[in-house]
Amino acid sequence: MQHLETSQSNNSHSAGARQANELHRTMVSIAFARDPEIPNHSGCATGSLNAIALGIANMRLGPGETELEFRDVHALCTSGSHAEVGRTISCRNETELLYAATRMIEVPQSPLLVTWNGSADIPYLRSRAFAGDRRADWLLKASSPGTEELASAYHLDLSRYLFPEGFSVPIEQALFEIGAPRSPEVIGLARLEIAACGLLLLAAKALWFRAEISVEAYNLFVGSFSERARHLSAARPHFGCFVFDEGSNGEQQQ
Repeated sequence: MQHLETSQSNNSHSAGARQANELHRTMVSIAFARDPEIPNHSGCATGSLNAIALGIANMRLGPGETELEFRDVHALCTSGSHAEVGRTISCRNETELLYAATRMIEVPQSPLLVTWNGSADIPYLRSRAFAGDRRADWLLKASSPGTEELASAYHLDLSRYLFPEGFSVPIEQALFEIGAPRSPEVIGLARLEIAACGLLLLAAKALWFRAEISVEAYNLFVGSFSERARHLSAARPHFGCFVFDEGSNGEQQQ
């Protein structure tokens, strides 16, 4: 996959912030499904996790420049659930699912976790991790009050990041507007994988919209993302929705 490099003059970064901005971040988007019929350890009616999809990208932050690179998407599920997608990691139960997902996410510096509605998703995931006796430091950091500075943030709630006035749209609508299908045939882990990848694409769009990256960086990411989706769609056809025609590229801005 093509490595993306671009530069943008950014007056918001002072010389004193140079060291803080010279960072590599792992950006992880997360989509999950729960089984409301299975009671959790605390007795609360939140349901247990039965599937998770993770989209993973690299972000390099430097003085006046940002590089983005899509890496991969992983799907995990408890045994017998959502097993229709290839390359699925099958787990015996929720605890094993959380351990497997955590091993993928834990990196030297806690990842930048990308969600659409983190105010609801992060507390739920944190409660399930503790119910399974899994500390998950990345969830603890993501759930604490933080900053929107990309160099130091642990969590990027896209619905809040894109709509700071409090207005938002459902994630299904946001994903549909960047190419994700509304087809009822796309279900289970396939839909979770599309959501996880779509969140990364939305994150790149949000970073451009908020002037964190240049339009050139955004367009390069979308083009590379589309090429990776083309490769994935050979074995997992649902990724075909993110194979954009040249010139359209997920509403690229010129």
